Amino acid sequence: MFNLVFFYCAIGAAVGLLADLFGDGGGTVIIPYLTWHGLAMLRAVGTSAVPGFPTALAGGLGYLVSGYGVPGLPSESLGYISLPALTGIAIVSALAAPLGVHLARRIPLRTLNTAFALLVFCMGIRMPAGTL
Repeated sequence: MFNLVFFYCAIGAAVGLLADLFGDGGGTVIIPYLTWHGLAMLRAVGTSAVPGFPTALAGGLGYLVSGYGVPGLPSESLGYISLPALTGIAIVSALAAPLGVHLARRIPLRTLNTAFALLVFCMGIRMPAGTL
């Protein structure tokens, strides 16, 4: 039992580290991991949303704490978190999620896989040199 818990903690730490390096919530790392282990693409995308919330919460808390009291930040921010940006992103995400689900079910699987691979590739290119 302990070995299994250790294994999943190690996987979670690796996903978290890579997600941090990519600058995303972990979906670009966990989706390939889940599909590699036999989960269907649509199910992997849906499943990857589950750890996205605690990842975002931990990241947000980090930005809040590390930016707390830093001079020169806009008054409408909490640490390094811009409240107008947070509000806009939350609203657009909530409205666009059903559209994304609808499109993912209509797009051929091969096209969806290719689009996701291109997204991961572009995020890898965007990563600063020497990060790893």
